[in-house]
Amino acid sequence: MEQVQSGKMALCPLTAEEIVQRLNLPSSLSDGEAESIALCKSRSAAFVTNDRRARNYCLSASIEVFDLIDLLRALWKLGVRTKEDVGDLITTIEAQEGTVIRGRERILTD
Repeated sequence: MEQVQSGKMALCPLTAEEIVQRLNLPSSLSDGEAESIALCKSRSAAFVTNDRRARNYCLSASIEVFDLIDLLRALWKLGVRTKEDVGDLITTIEAQEGTVIRGRERILTD
């Protein structure tokens, strides 16, 4: 909520049409994913997720979608962070989340 309060992010309530679209999405999607996908589809926005089912649905529905690998790769390719910084960030995420980010090579390969 701090980001919203500071004005760096905004809440985007669904319109009535988006609520109807959300109800027609696969039940395998979580409520948050379904709401976000309905919003992105309606407003021609990209969807960011690390959920395979949600990503596959977006790809099949022609909704632009990005995952963690896409975002991490873009950080250094666009010059937001150095490649070394992104490598360190991957290590930090893995340690803090107790997970392994598959695709590290794909993220850091020129």
